[in-house]
Amino acid sequence: MPETINTATCSTCMFKSLIFQKLEKEELDYMDQFKVEKKYKKGEIVVVEGAQIKEFLYLKNGLVKLFKTGIDLKDHIISIAKPFDFIGFLSVFSKNQYQYSITCIEDSVICFVDMDSLKNVIKENGKFALDILSKMSLTLDDILSTRIDLCSRNLRGRISLLLLFFANDVYHNDSFKLPLTRKEIAGLIEMTTENVIRILSEFRKDGLIHIDGSTIQLTNKKLLEAISTAG
Repeated sequence: MPETINTATCSTCMFKSLIFQKLEKEELDYMDQFKVEKKYKKGEIVVVEGAQIKEFLYLKNGLVKLFKTGIDLKDHIISIAKPFDFIGFLSVFSKNQYQYSITCIEDSVICFVDMDSLKNVIKENGKFALDILSKMSLTLDDILSTRIDLCSRNLRGRISLLLLFFANDVYHNDSFKLPLTRKEIAGLIEMTTENVIRILSEFRKDGLIHIDGSTIQLTNKKLLEAISTAG
């Protein structure tokens, strides 16, 4: 079960996004009355597909995966969200129910803001409303761009791109603990688990990466980048 934690107010929170920084103090104080932060452990479910949308979700720490269960009953990962991402944007203004599920792939802290209070601020602050729309558009663009990048590459290119994403965009370190299982990686990049294991083994043998349990070190980043670019 997630743990509710005591946090700073919205106006003093060091994790608030650029969007929220543009709100007046009175608006932040108002939203502060209707928000709560929860701490989740790796593997805990945040949102189940089909659940009613009641809150606006903001990821402060950790990593989560957004996924949808297909007619094949398999989980198809839509995207990986990192700190400072809004993780409820894809359905929040278009549907009454979530069209996907959210699960933590690392210990995470998520801020929940009551949806009605957020909509009240949007109605009163046009600039904030435009910023929200811009963020929603960028989020969708990023997801579409990532999916196209992955699907347009061969198997080695897809694995290279994913490893570089974690190194450059998530951990900012060439050595990191891989947050996804081999099966989850396969679901994200539309490969079989066997192919994921095979290509990671090939990368290791070719000296591109070093594997120690779930820890990956990129030992030849330039070649990985070349493989990713060539596709």
